[in-house]
Amino acid sequence: MDQGQRDERGRQDEERRGRGRAGRRRGRGAGRARAVLAVAAVLGGVLVPLGAAPASAADVVAPVDGGWELRGHGWGHGNGMSQWGAQSRAAAGQTADEILDFSYPGTTTAVTGPRTLRVGLTALGGPSVSLRSAEGRELVVSTSGRRVRADQTLVLDRSGTSVRGVVRDPGGAAAWSETWTTAPVVTSSGRLLVVRGSGGTVVEGAVTVPTGSGTVVPVNVLDLEAYLRGVVPAESPASWHPAALQAQAVAARSYVLATLTPRAAWDTCDTTACQVYLGYETRSGSTTTWRQPASTNAAVAATAGRYRAYGGAPAFTQFSSSNGGWSADGGKPYLVPREDPFSVRTGSATGDALGTWTARLSVETASRSCPSGGRATGLAVTGRDGRGEWGGRITRLEVHCTTGVAVRTGASGSRFDLRSSWWTFAGARSDGAVDAAWAASGGDRGPLRAAVGPETSTPDGRGAYRAYERGSVYWTATTGAHVVRGAPAARWAALGFERSSLGYPVSGTTPVPGRDGLYQHFEGGSLYYNRATGTRVVAGPVRDRWASLGWEGSALGFPTSDTTATPDRRGTYQHFQGGSVYATPSTGARVLSGALRSSWAQRGWERSPLGYPTGDAGRTADGRGSYQWFQGGLLLAGPGGTRALTGGVLDAWARSGSETGALAYPTTEQGATPDGRAAYQHFQGGSVYAVRGLGASAVERPARDAWARAGWERSRLGYPTGSTRPAGRGTVTPFEGGRVVVDAAGRAVVELS
Repeated sequence: MDQGQRDERGRQDEERRGRGRAGRRRGRGAGRARAVLAVAAVLGGVLVPLGAAPASAADVVAPVDGGWELRGHGWGHGNGMSQWGAQSRAAAGQTADEILDFSYPGTTTAVTGPRTLRVGLTALGGPSVSLRSAEGRELVVSTSGRRVRADQTLVLDRSGTSVRGVVRDPGGAAAWSETWTTAPVVTSSGRLLVVRGSGGTVVEGAVTVPTGSGTVVPVNVLDLEAYLRGVVPAESPASWHPAALQAQAVAARSYVLATLTPRAAWDTCDTTACQVYLGYETRSGSTTTWRQPASTNAAVAATAGRYRAYGGAPAFTQFSSSNGGWSADGGKPYLVPREDPFSVRTGSATGDALGTWTARLSVETASRSCPSGGRATGLAVTGRDGRGEWGGRITRLEVHCTTGVAVRTGASGSRFDLRSSWWTFAGARSDGAVDAAWAASGGDRGPLRAAVGPETSTPDGRGAYRAYERGSVYWTATTGAHVVRGAPAARWAALGFERSSLGYPVSGTTPVPGRDGLYQHFEGGSLYYNRATGTRVVAGPVRDRWASLGWEGSALGFPTSDTTATPDRRGTYQHFQGGSVYATPSTGARVLSGALRSSWAQRGWERSPLGYPTGDAGRTADGRGSYQWFQGGLLLAGPGGTRALTGGVLDAWARSGSETGALAYPTTEQGATPDGRAAYQHFQGGSVYAVRGLGASAVERPARDAWARAGWERSRLGYPTGSTRPAGRGTVTPFEGGRVVVDAAGRAVVELS
């Protein structure tokens, strides 16, 4: 087992607990992967997820010809039922209940009895509202009992906070008027026409106008099932499969029951702010459009009273035209994100043009978000929900402007006037740069061989690529066009292509001079390949330090692991054939090798009391050893082995002259005395004892040996109270209970107090 294997094996437990960076995100289509990976097997790797970090300059996509060409998925918020998905499921044989079970998991079917709704016809509101019979019958105002003939029109407007009614004859003359302090309710034995211009909307039930100030809004008072007959055809095409229409009827019934506002002027409204309600029919001049086809009426009747419930209450059954292949998180236990194969282009029903769409976002539209009236100069997607192609729906978008950066967040933040928040840039074109790079590499006779597909834009819209038999060429306006092939191409693909932490290539795949290997530089690091070590990611301060030493030509050689975060997330490390590099912001990037590295590894790496290295290895003054400083002390490799010196012991040893002093090199690790009062360490020329309350003392060998014979600290001498010092032609070492005197001939005498 070589050094790199030992290092990695010794850290397997840490890796399993998440030592590496976040896991891979969903990749690109298999066709592109096959074209790039034809040269080698896919290897594992490290990714930085696409989170919510501010954009770098390279992430900002500038407009072209006054806007951005976009591709997107779905229409609407994507919560709950996908209406096109429901149609697809129905066409595949699913029942309405099966469609609803998928769309609202955990809900159950419940039944409500007859009930009346008040529907605010906000689309028909204005300074006044005109009513007349739609079927040639008289109207009755319940507030006063007054009647309006079939040929007359009742005009309702404001009189302060009251409602005033003026009845006008066919010629326009006022027949009578009244003012009501409570909301008038207008009924008829037939349907009513809410007049708008030369036509209007025909509704069933009654119409009232609430008192108060502001716009006059007619409110249609009708049965729940009659209301649904005006909703279902407005939300789903009447030509759809019966099961899809039945699912729509139940979802619409559930939605209105869950969103009733009984204390307001109306329970629900008639627009997309609630559910679209078109009434019974609409009239325009001599043209009448019937709004309640037989197919949707049948769906309402087949599901009469049925709704979806959760926890004993009506479920908030949101729906949208298409979720594009993934439902969104609606914030309810039953509005959960789920992959929906019936709502993508390949699995959806005939006629679905919403699973995938294209659009153009103009600079003018984007500039509405700019502060202080600025103009948009670029867009950067800095957050997605992680579900589906391109990383899913956008959750954070930066609009870069001449006046600053505007950040738009949430599902609606990136919608602008688009169909959904799930979109990406349709892409850039290299204007021949990709083909030029291929030609420069040798064309058909070069390492890439022949093209296997056209030039294609990358999903982030920044660049373009083209696949060849044995690799690819990638281009962006900032990085240029570069060949990607061989082992680096395979590893880059496994990491997620340009969406990985490496980003786009900034150099071509290049042979290592005089060595069996390949390398390639990227925006976020480098890939280095060697037959013995595999293909490794080198990034950040570790890469910078390795580069300063001479890359693979240095004593470190090729990397044997990827640049990886340490378990405490304070730094990064990487192993190489000839050692390791450890980096933190406070200690810098430090090289470890040989006996010093091995000793530090045995002690637990940076989790040991030594912590991180604060300097590189150096040679001792006498040339007999090497040393390296750490946050918690010193590692010293010499004739006595590789030992750690820390705390007071280290300080006393340094005062004695370090390895060139009387103590010389350590021969043991630091230990603790049996009584726990002191830490000690033995050296070639003596010992150091660091005693609580007495400090650290260096006891040179003749005195140390005499003290040992007497019984160490358990003797009457006790602990040393100071270091050995010259005395005449000899030395003296003070202790708690006396002293040890050594003469010029090295003879030691114990003198007790």
